[in-house]
Amino acid sequence: MTVQDEIRARLSLADIVGRKVRLVRKGREYVGLCPFHNEKTPSFGVVEEKGFYHCFGCGAHGDLFTFVMETEGLGFREALERLADEAGVALPAPSAQGREEAQARSGVMDVLAEAATFFADELRSPRGAEARAYLKGRGLDSAVATQFGLGYAPGTGTAVMQHFKAKGMPIEALREAGLLIREEEGREARDLFRHRVMFPIRDARGRVIAFGGRALSPDAKPKYINSPETRVFDKGRTLYNLDKAREPAHRAREIIAAEGYLDVIALTRAGIGQAVAPLGTALTETQLEMMWRIAPEPTLCFDGDAAGLRAAHRAAERALPLLKPGQSLRFVLLPEGRDPDDILRDEGAEPLKSLVSEAMPLIDLLWTKELAGVDLRTPERRAGLETRLFQMLDAIGDQTVKGHYRADFKARLDQLFGRGARETPVRSERRWPRDAAARPRPVGPDPVLAQNALARRARQGLGSGGLAREEALLLGILRHPFLLDAHYEAIQAISLSGEAMTRLRDALLGLAAEGLSLDSQGVCDHLAQRGFAETIKRLMAQPALALLRFTQADASAKDVEGGWLATLARCQDEALLRDELRQARGAWARDPSEANRARMNDIEQRLSRFERPMTGEAGTRAAAPPDA
Repeated sequence: MTVQDEIRARLSLADIVGRKVRLVRKGREYVGLCPFHNEKTPSFGVVEEKGFYHCFGCGAHGDLFTFVMETEGLGFREALERLADEAGVALPAPSAQGREEAQARSGVMDVLAEAATFFADELRSPRGAEARAYLKGRGLDSAVATQFGLGYAPGTGTAVMQHFKAKGMPIEALREAGLLIREEEGREARDLFRHRVMFPIRDARGRVIAFGGRALSPDAKPKYINSPETRVFDKGRTLYNLDKAREPAHRAREIIAAEGYLDVIALTRAGIGQAVAPLGTALTETQLEMMWRIAPEPTLCFDGDAAGLRAAHRAAERALPLLKPGQSLRFVLLPEGRDPDDILRDEGAEPLKSLVSEAMPLIDLLWTKELAGVDLRTPERRAGLETRLFQMLDAIGDQTVKGHYRADFKARLDQLFGRGARETPVRSERRWPRDAAARPRPVGPDPVLAQNALARRARQGLGSGGLAREEALLLGILRHPFLLDAHYEAIQAISLSGEAMTRLRDALLGLAAEGLSLDSQGVCDHLAQRGFAETIKRLMAQPALALLRFTQADASAKDVEGGWLATLARCQDEALLRDELRQARGAWARDPSEANRARMNDIEQRLSRFERPMTGEAGTRAAAPPDA
């Protein structure tokens, strides 16, 4: 029996999972709400006898090791050690070389733990008065200093060495821990950190592995320094505050990466406890993967200056090859010249929380980056923009994600260049193989189709909100699968607000990609076998949706396509306005001028018209913008 098998035998998977999920026993299994995606109806099950969990909603699957790794952001070795301790299982003795390395690492950590205590004591001592004044000026009291283990490194240049000498520790131990500047010709070794506020850097288990120091003297260079890399510290594989942020991040399914120590502390004080920071370098692939293990869309928070914008663009470029379905990034670009600490001290927590909640999706950052300052008055320049955007996508490794980015960029370019689908239906070059003679061919919108009383009742029944329109679009496709052929790219580009509708849309596109020649019943049967029976049943049972002409089984191809395109246009208009509102709110947060407020209010007023009962969807006339 392997160590892993022995741990599995001694520990209950239901007990381990039950610490994070409220489980209810049903027969031989346990069920509960999935911790890996938001859901209201339980689709997550634990099969104790077989030692695995599975979610029928998002597909998450694994054993107790996987669960601990995924919910706590640990690597396999860390999860193994933690569960072995809990199970009382001794891990295999390491080799002689392994034991030597473990002892060396343990010795370095002992030195760093002692140094952290020394720095914290110095902050409270008379020598730490200037450091305490600095922290007080940043709004940080003794409670915050204790919470984050802040300290002070005296400026004598030998304080750390003298402290450890008094403890009987050899100077070589300080070198191994990265606390000294090595001797140079004519100069003795000195403390690395001198007259600086100290920030302990901890690993995922809360053990001190390095320090960051902020200079108190205004002419000291550099302002911030970190410990050098040692046998316990690799800055590209470490995130500041991860040990404290991991639990709230898992609860919120969100993690935020700021630029520095004080930014993290400011976000935490504002009630955003899931904040971490890289260590003076651009985010690495490893750090991105660490955050993705915790949350599907980490938020990166950058200062609102040129350097912050460049850092955001670098992070975006680094992330592109790593993107996967459901795995992306969001970005907060703060008002120019301000960081989270400034905003918290000047305006309080709510404006900071608002900025984080309005984070920009990765695709919006890429789009605005390429459009910034671009003159598009000539065909050649417009072609250049289009070429750059699509060349950027070559870095994306996942073909599904790349396809959605391509469709999104195409839709934005069509809107930007006035190539919308209002006059001519969007035709995909990708065809769904089927007997062309047997299939009714779609035609363009008929602007004069009469809207009967049944259609008016349908509009009144559907009422307000984009979700009803999204459901109507998908029901139309289920009833009339030829829409998949005619509008594959447009369907792919639809921005859906609900996870269930997104999954159904992607499954429909998957059927098209498989080249199946199916009628409505065949499509529904295939989807039912793939777990969509209840979703389809719910859509078809809604009377208001069924009253729309383009969702009715006996509607002509002309009526179907006209009404479907009108509804699609309405959804696109609403999505574009919501995007404009997101950008307008960001502009107002950065510059609360009357002009920015007026623009924001105008967009909100235009958007509110979408909350009125749907108009135009039942017929074949393309829907006009709400303010037309």
